[in-house]
Amino acid sequence: MRNTEDEETTASSFHPLHSSPSHGGFAIPIEGGLTEPEGAFPSRQSMKKQDVPHERSRPFSWLLELLIIFAGAAVIAVLLRMFVVQVYQIPSESMNNTLQSGSRIAVNRIPVLGKEVERGDVVVFEDTEGWMEQVPAGGSNPIRAIGEFLGLVPPDGEQVLVKRIIGTGGDTVSCCDADGRLQVNGVSIDEPYLLEPETRSAPEFSVVVPEGRLWVMGDNRSNSADSVYHYFKGDEATIDQSAVIGRAWAEIWPVSEWSSLGNRDVFAAVPEP
Repeated sequence: MRNTEDEETTASSFHPLHSSPSHGGFAIPIEGGLTEPEGAFPSRQSMKKQDVPHERSRPFSWLLELLIIFAGAAVIAVLLRMFVVQVYQIPSESMNNTLQSGSRIAVNRIPVLGKEVERGDVVVFEDTEGWMEQVPAGGSNPIRAIGEFLGLVPPDGEQVLVKRIIGTGGDTVSCCDADGRLQVNGVSIDEPYLLEPETRSAPEFSVVVPEGRLWVMGDNRSNSADSVYHYFKGDEATIDQSAVIGRAWAEIWPVSEWSSLGNRDVFAAVPEP
């Protein structure tokens, strides 16, 4: 005969989750006759209670993330406008045919990418010499205000001009050789960007550009209030190099006219003064 008492002892000694102090709690029965420490796993009811607040807060977390993204984009746009690229609209025909009235240009403001300007560069500069008539700022426009904030349009009422650099500090700019071409430091310049090459530049003049200043001219020579115009008018004919906002590196609108700007190669043969 089998000893019933021995069988019960054996079964008890091999029970996989026998209650003991090392299990951290009392053993509770579960399906299949096994036991596990009380509190080892959360109940379904407690898990459900924990999930509810998380689900309710999820839409607000997405909203917060979107606000952070938009704020970050705005900060980046402002930094780009202040230190990298600014967009300007051409207001007149003084730079035809290179730039048409109404077209938009991207102006680089970073020194390492071209703020140090040279002959042939198209530049945007502040009107520190009073060449332009003072234009009052327009009325409040929310759309324009957003564009100004993001750097897509220049500040309303900002007095800036766009011209091409012909001479830098120490250069002698004169007009003209027998073929009607400008001369810089005695070298005649072929300018393929002029609107009317046959008219060239007139009347005659010869000017030494002061150090730290620039001699600038429009590509539409017969219709540009530039250094030549102000020279014969008796005004200050050069601009301070510090007035340069940046070098125009591309025409970006209209898309059909997309192109890079600047013709430094035209002045490649000009010696230093």
